[in-house]
Amino acid sequence: MAELFQLFDQHVKTVSAGALAEPSTSSDGADISTWREGSRLKQMRVVVYLYGTAATLTDVILWGYRRDRWHYLGLLNGGLDVPIASATKGYAEVVNFVGAFERLAVSATGGASVTQEFEPGEVTG
Repeated sequence: MAELFQLFDQHVKTVSAGALAEPSTSSDGADISTWREGSRLKQMRVVVYLYGTAATLTDVILWGYRRDRWHYLGLLNGGLDVPIASATKGYAEVVNFVGAFERLAVSATGGASVTQEFEPGEVTG
């Protein structure tokens, strides 16, 4: 039987002064390694928030960092443009992924200052 962990108070955010570039170094994105419980963590549901001064983001991609490289995890919002309504959590999407990643990042085109925030939801292991 899988256990359920709740980590709602452990959100992580990063702020981009310009466009959300594709991550390339081990320090890019948000560190989520503290969400893991050893190697037992298998599945995690994460809420991705994007907000800031950009009106709309296009080509919004979620990335995961593991074993010294960034991995493409997929397009957010089904590949459609992502509206950023205001500076108060303008867009949110729940994402399911394998919990083996150490960091998460979002890349997009659309410029301006954008904050990425990641919040763990349900975690099973």
